[in-house]
Amino acid sequence: MGKIAVKFIAIFLSALFLMSCAGNPPKDTSLSAKKTNAANAQTLSQRKLLSIISEQESFLDWYSQKDNSQTIDALNGIKRLNSLWSEYLLINPNDADALIIHGKYCRAIGDYKSAYESFQKADLLDDNLAVVKQQLAALEGEDGNFEKSYAHLKSAIALAPDVSIYHKQMGQLLILYKEDLIKSGVLSRESWNREFSDSYAKASALNPKSSELKWAYAQSFYDLDNADWQKALKIWDELLKDSNFILEKETINANRARVLIELYKDSEAHEVLKTVTHPDLQRAKMSMLAVIAQAKISSEQKRNQDSLDHVLPRTADDEALKNTENLQKEAEISEQVKKMENNKIYTH
Repeated sequence: MGKIAVKFIAIFLSALFLMSCAGNPPKDTSLSAKKTNAANAQTLSQRKLLSIISEQESFLDWYSQKDNSQTIDALNGIKRLNSLWSEYLLINPNDADALIIHGKYCRAIGDYKSAYESFQKADLLDDNLAVVKQQLAALEGEDGNFEKSYAHLKSAIALAPDVSIYHKQMGQLLILYKEDLIKSGVLSRESWNREFSDSYAKASALNPKSSELKWAYAQSFYDLDNADWQKALKIWDELLKDSNFILEKETINANRARVLIELYKDSEAHEVLKTVTHPDLQRAKMSMLAVIAQAKISSEQKRNQDSLDHVLPRTADDEALKNTENLQKEAEISEQVKKMENNKIYTH
């Protein structure tokens, strides 16, 4: 709206300038008339666009309300706006701003094919519009075309690196299509980990007041192959400091305990879990306590075995038995960790 309004003012002033100069000699009346008519036509065109946008905004506000989208009034409203857009774009096929607004309108009413076509046309008219790249990436990602989506989103970020939402969208795309991006060769596992970590870090840094982005950043460490758990703990600690609700505090503490386990600080994790009392978090809590208990048993058994090693020589059978026991313990711990993952105790 802002950009369109500026264009309208600039065109209007241009028209005034041309008309004021029309009476000054020497003059070419035919050329002056043509210029004035062109300026007037453009001004009328922009007024028409502003009128469509105004009507569109009112309609979409109503359309987004519960149950309104399935009514006859909704169908009639869509038909009317489609007609207005068809008329405008037929006369102004090269208006990139209008194509972007039309594309967003089509997305809002669920006409994704028309939305994609409008964004493609805008992209052909101007290859340096970050919002167009981002919209194309969103539609391609929803359609399963992860390679094009990734490429367009990379372009959007390159054109507008300070837009937080683009980095968040990249993180969402990377986690959704992790294996596809790696198997297809678009990214190596190492580069995937690096880009995924950076995406949420940058999204949060660019919008530090957003607790939602900070939660997403803290959660992102769980999906990394080699996470910096110390950094993750710091972020959960910051979230705890800013939290005002009991359930939110307990959810954060459950996550802090999870991270402390990853850092082999089981005793600290056990103390933190004592504060987690909400019924919805008990399953996750029990899973983590089981991991802590198993780790404690394994540690005690190792100490006992080390004590015996100083007294009795170990045989080949002893070694085989120990290896079997270790494998069983690792399997048990792995199963508990999987349960922790399935419980999703870190969801905000």
